Amino acid sequence: MKKLLIIVLLFISVSFINKSNAQDRFRRFSFNANANFAYPIGEYSDIIEFGYGIHVGGNYFFTKNWEVFLDFGFYQWSFKQSYLKTQFSEYLDFDFQNIEAPTYQAFKIFPGIRYYFLSKKIRPYIEGSFAILFTKFPRTLSIQHNVPNPTNQITLIQDISTKTKTGASIGIGLLIHLNEINSLEFSINYNPIFEGLNQNFRFINENAEFSKSNPSTINNIIFSGGYKIHF
Repeated sequence: MKKLLIIVLLFISVSFINKSNAQDRFRRFSFNANANFAYPIGEYSDIIEFGYGIHVGGNYFFTKNWEVFLDFGFYQWSFKQSYLKTQFSEYLDFDFQNIEAPTYQAFKIFPGIRYYFLSKKIRPYIEGSFAILFTKFPRTLSIQHNVPNPTNQITLIQDISTKTKTGASIGIGLLIHLNEINSLEFSINYNPIFEGLNQNFRFINENAEFSKSNPSTINNIIFSGGYKIHF
């Protein structure tokens, strides 16, 4: 009888421990690494190409369904050659074949929160975050050219400017648990960066200069996918 009682107690203990561990899985810290594709929308879709980037971060489930996170990312976009040619053609009376497009870069810090709808292996979620961005972009673009040259060679000289901007993000995603430790995540976010880009265009040989004010907000759709490890 005593042996049977001991076996029952051991079974109950093991069941309780397993149940606690299963619940504890959603309370653990986790680390993520993601690759991102940034697609500009709105007026900036005519100014910059699609961007790409990476971000890493830490996460913590403080309840079964709520998670807070802090991510760090790097993004880069290129200006469209068609946009640059349009700007220059307004002031230069000849055609040119190619310009090496300058880039717009941003280092991004974004704290945020997620809500998960299910407590199963596949967990859809919604998320929102606030972002601080340290940006690097060409404030002045100088064009040096030689009009008599039949090849119309162009030299683009950049005056780089750095600036701190703010942004936000809201989106949906999917967390897929491969096992107790490893998971995959995929998300789509709307990501506005407040305060747009203003450039000065200067032509060395022509001694001409003009400024261009662009829309006030850079809007992107961010597609992200990556790996998450749970501690």
